[in-house]
Amino acid sequence: MKFRYGYGYFIKKHRIESGFKSIRQLAERSGISSATISRIEREVQKPEVRTLETLSKHLKSTSC
Repeated sequence: MKFRYGYGYFIKKHRIESGFKSIRQLAERSGISSATISRIEREVQKPEVRTLETLSKHLKSTSC
C-alpha cells in the first residue's frame, strides 16, 4: 500500500531531514517568513512556485 501525503507534509519532512528543527531556522536561512512556512506546512496556504524554488535550495533532499 502506498501512502500519499500533501505538500505540507512533504515540506515539513524534508525540513526536518535537512536539519532544521524549527520553522524559524528555515525561515532565517531562506528569507521566507516563518508564518508563510507554517501556513504551507499546515496546508492553509498553497506555496507559490517562487517560494518552492527558494525552499528547495535549502532542503537537502526534495525527492520522495
